[in-house]
Parts: sequence; C-alpha cells; structure tokens
Amino acid sequence: MENLELSLSSLGIISKHVEKSSSDFGTYLAKQVWSRQDRQCILGCLAQLLLDKEYTLLIGRHLRPLVLELLERNAEKIKADGRINHDLHERLCVALGKLLHISPDALPFALRYFEEAPPVFQRLFFTSAESGAVSYGPKRMKLRDLMGATLKFLKSDCAKFRELWNWSVCVSQLRTSDVMVKWSVLCF
Repeated sequence: MENLELSLSSLGIISKHVEKSSSDFGTYLAKQVWSRQDRQCILGCLAQLLLDKEYTLLIGRHLRPLVLELLERNAEKIKADGRINHDLHERLCVALGKLLHISPDALPFALRYFEEAPPVFQRLFFTSAESGAVSYGPKRMKLRDLMGATLKFLKSDCAKFRELWNWSVCVSQLRTSDVMVKWSVLCF
C-alpha cells in the first residue's frame, strides 16, 4: 500500500512538470478509479515521456520500479512493423545513457537491446539517400546527445560495447566543428 501511495505522489509530481506536453496524462490522473485500459494508457504516456530527454531523469528517479517496463515498451514500439524506427531508437539510446547511473535495470537492458539493435550512432552509417528516407520527429536528437550517450555506454561497460559496434565511422567526427562531439569521440 505504501508503494502505491509513493507512486501516486510521484505521478502527481511528474504530471505537474509535463502538463503542457501531455494533456492525456493529466486526464488519466484526474480519474478516481483507473480501469485496466487507463493503467495501460498511463504506462504508455510514461514510456513516451521517458524518451523525451527533458523528462528522462525525472521519470527515472520518481518511478524507478517502472523503468524496465517503460524501456521494454519503447523497445517494442521501435521494432514495430518489422522495421527500426530510427527516431525512437535514438531517443531510447539517449534516455538509456541518462538512466545508466540511476537505474540498475538500464545496463542489463541496454546490453540485451543492442544485441539486435543498431549502434547509438547508426545515422553516421547512412548514405544521403538512406538519411533522407528516415523520418524524425519534431525534436530530432542532436549528434552531441548521441555521442554523449555512446560515451556513457562505454564508461559503463567498455569491454562489451567496444566489441559490439563498428567504430570506424566515428573517426570522421574528429573534424566536426561541434567541440562536444569531438571530445566525446576523443574519449572513445
């Protein structure tokens, strides 16, 4: 019962922060009794918010027991229709990078996820035609966010991630004008 109360107060805190970006979330929280479908919709809203880099840590800290469930939901959504949704994949990668130090589930999930998923920096492998075919959401992840997440993965388990990906495309980023990207690559 205490956990339920903690979750409800945590949901209230999150709702206050995200009022403007997710009106559905507030609508569900205003109900006195949640149906099974309401609970699924709330989890869906939270999973979506977890991918917004502005809310990742807020949700990760307040709803730590739910982080794995939210990550799993996002992974399923990314691989829906038998194709990778690269926009959601990049958002999940950045969220995972942020969650590595606050959620004990983040690293094991990341290791399982990346066994079949492309690397964080997959967009560097795209040809111009492939890049044009990928549709990104209104707030596309910046390369600096992706490289920062990549560095966090390496710091968390260098031996695994070093062998998991082809790093050759990252070398070209040493010539970028973005200092944060350049330093991230130098630290690889």
